[in-house]
Amino acid sequence: MLKKAKRGNPEADIQRSIVRLLWQIIAPGSVLHHSANEMRADAYFTPPEAVLPLVDHLQPGARFIEPMAGDGAIIRALEGVAVCIAAFDIAPQSDWVGIGDAMELDAATVAHIRADLFITNTPYPRGGSNGEPTITMIEHLSGILPTWCLLPHDFFANRYFARLSARCVKIVPIGRVSWMGNGKGGTENSAWALFAAGHSGPTEYCPRLPICRSATDASHSQSSKSTRKLREGYV
Repeated sequence: MLKKAKRGNPEADIQRSIVRLLWQIIAPGSVLHHSANEMRADAYFTPPEAVLPLVDHLQPGARFIEPMAGDGAIIRALEGVAVCIAAFDIAPQSDWVGIGDAMELDAATVAHIRADLFITNTPYPRGGSNGEPTITMIEHLSGILPTWCLLPHDFFANRYFARLSARCVKIVPIGRVSWMGNGKGGTENSAWALFAAGHSGPTEYCPRLPICRSATDASHSQSSKSTRKLREGYV
């Protein structure tokens, strides 16, 4: 159960309004689909270095929803760049992330809270599933708002990507990141991709650029600050 935020705080008042609107459709018990944390036995939290390549592709102050937030790692990494106005997951890993199912969201509800986009790390496709559940989740979310998803780079080389290719606006490769947080890169390349139902034209493939280590360190230092700000709205 979400507790009431402190009164007299404009940001907290906005968060309360958002939670009331979203809570109508993401109430506990409406769990039909699984987050990356539950669906993949080898799932790991999103490290800051996986999020930093996305920064240059976001409008400063963009308002986003994180519908598969886990422990809020993406939100913390984007502190000071974009504003998370709602965060939830069917299996939250933090007490300031709400309980909810991304597949229960609808355009009418999201329109009330004036979000600009979704930013999330979706579940990876299961073997032999023709890209599911990832394909259906991206179709659903990008049909409501432009959606940034963190995906395995090989996702775009599979035949099932044809279902999403027309709405793929941009691909931002990030290489191999340390999912274990031990400084050792993973075994596969990853990429951010922007999907939008109304997109027309070719997909932009962006060159991979080096990331300054100081930027990564700065992102780590913002983690506790970001957590406190979201906590004000949810607890």
